[in-house]
Amino acid sequence: MFKRLPYLVFLSVTLLVAACGDGDAPPPTDATNAPASKNKSTLVEKAANFIQKADSIATLAGGPNEDPEKECRILAYCEKRCVGECINEERSRAAYFKAKKQKIAGSPFEIKILRSYVDGSCARGDDPNKRKSSSGIRAVVEGTMTYTGQDMLYAAKLEGEMYLRFGADRFAEAHVKEVSYGGYYGRSKPVSRFEREIRGADPWVKGETREFHWESRSLSEAFCEVMPDEAKAYVELATWGLNKGRTDHPIVFETLHWEEVIGMALRQQINVLKKQKTETIEEPADAIYSQLGKVLVTRLTGKTEWLKRSSTAQAGNITKGPSAAFPVKASSEEWKVEVAGISHAKEFGGYAHKGEDQFLAIVDISVAFSGEGEGSLKGFAARMETSPGKWQKPITKALGQIDTSESIASGSSVSGKLVFSRQRFERPFRLEVKSPDKNTFYLDVFDYKMGPERAPK
Repeated sequence: MFKRLPYLVFLSVTLLVAACGDGDAPPPTDATNAPASKNKSTLVEKAANFIQKADSIATLAGGPNEDPEKECRILAYCEKRCVGECINEERSRAAYFKAKKQKIAGSPFEIKILRSYVDGSCARGDDPNKRKSSSGIRAVVEGTMTYTGQDMLYAAKLEGEMYLRFGADRFAEAHVKEVSYGGYYGRSKPVSRFEREIRGADPWVKGETREFHWESRSLSEAFCEVMPDEAKAYVELATWGLNKGRTDHPIVFETLHWEEVIGMALRQQINVLKKQKTETIEEPADAIYSQLGKVLVTRLTGKTEWLKRSSTAQAGNITKGPSAAFPVKASSEEWKVEVAGISHAKEFGGYAHKGEDQFLAIVDISVAFSGEGEGSLKGFAARMETSPGKWQKPITKALGQIDTSESIASGSSVSGKLVFSRQRFERPFRLEVKSPDKNTFYLDVFDYKMGPERAPK
């Protein structure tokens, strides 16, 4: 402790370097694992709490240096050294992850991923001043590991991190979450774990398969606003064997789709897990959309519903699907509905939300009648799903929308707009339309251009 005291003294007065006239020193680099402004230093902010402690220690150690010129030289050297170390550390993250990826092939484990996704929540509310903080965004990876090595393992621990890359060498990271605390007595329970624990009484031997659940800590909900160049879950396994002792094994680099934070199209087949007595069977289903731990599927029976990702299994990595291909059409025997497109705005037809984080989704729609005589639009209704299971009705106060009081001659159609409310973290998924002849249609209106509006460019 006493040998490192002078360094703490130097660090505690780093803020004075600017007064020493060292104008040639490069600006400090952000080392807080978050995207930083090119013209703003965040290095001092990172060390603020530590500096306060160092100040008190320095005072006890004998007070400040009495030679201002010597002090300035020392501080300038320390700042340059700290800046260089931060730059090297940040740039080395790309090399670090690259080296880990190259070692996966030599791992004595066979991995099968059952599901991987981002979970958590984004802060919601019309008024940012009244909005409560959310839990943030975390990564979840679940699957099985089969040990193929020769040693007998008597302990194992899941490690690693979720990381987002911005540009070539800027990273935001959230390390593995190992334990959670809760309950009246503050009891702990393992978060990242093997469902069947590796322990001395039940060692892990060659050919044996064990299920695992890996989860990262949460990144700030501010990351709901961004779209990183790369998002990955890096899973590492530390093992203790009778012959080799501790060994660290890079296991998985799993791609995370950050679009799932506010909604992503899937358009692929997954399996729904169903428990039947003592076994779990897999039932194929078509996955349509996903958002933060939930997925919309259409089962073999034709039923469409939102399910928890934990009740599904994927074959390989989830694949990002495209936006809706407009126009989108649906028809019954006498009625035809067509959506030409969807857009967003802050105001329409003299109506605007009071909340600064609320927006309007505007649907261009036409309704055609092909029956005999005249068809009445009475009974026509629509609503929009803006997040899993959350439906919005049209805003009646916005003028200029489709007039449902009209009658349509056979072979004719009426066109107009429907206006719905949504928040910036809501990307509309589908439009439910009930035709006058009491048929119900679900039309795809998903578009990646919808939100989040405040995302940095």
